[in-house]
Amino acid sequence: MKVQRVFLWPRGVNTAVYRPERATSRLRPRASQAGGLVVGYVHRGMRGTQFRIPPRLSGASDMRFVAIGAQNDGELPDVLASLDAFLDLSTHGDSGEELLAAMASGVPVVAPGIGEARDVVTHGRTGWLCAPGDAAELTYRLRLLAQAPALRAHMGGRARNAALDRDWFLMCERFLDHCGDLVGAPGAIFGPGGMTTTFEAWDSDAVGV
Repeated sequence: MKVQRVFLWPRGVNTAVYRPERATSRLRPRASQAGGLVVGYVHRGMRGTQFRIPPRLSGASDMRFVAIGAQNDGELPDVLASLDAFLDLSTHGDSGEELLAAMASGVPVVAPGIGEARDVVTHGRTGWLCAPGDAAELTYRLRLLAQAPALRAHMGGRARNAALDRDWFLMCERFLDHCGDLVGAPGAIFGPGGMTTTFEAWDSDAVGV
């Protein structure tokens, strides 16, 4: 059977919650009291996998690593915005949500070039995609960010802009527009009061439900 009219609905992020302005010096001294690049990483994957910093990285004297996930949800946006870089250690490419949250916070990311990272990260612009399991390349990319604050800020700004294009309101609007295209009706409009659906032509027979 030939499938027609397939629409892509990308993953989104709440850019009003995750934003660079949430950065706070209150959190940085705990991770960077001895100086160096402050790098956040998710310590546990969606499949329950425990992620560990590779020995080549964990012994780096010019980097400080912060495990993301031990904080409560209310503190997480502040922690992400206070980082210098975000490191994805996933082995299944299922960290798209965390990558987008870091990018929305204005933080450049370094991730393996697999799974969702390839959809979320633009190599060389919003971060870097490395060969999976290549600790040497991860170290090299993080050291570039450590040695070049201007590059770090530039990449972080691009990451924020890329995340703004994936804001949840835009993604929901796109989804409703696709639904409207399928049933021959307008999708939705977003106004000061929030989302208002306008499926005047919605018909259960038309969509096969």
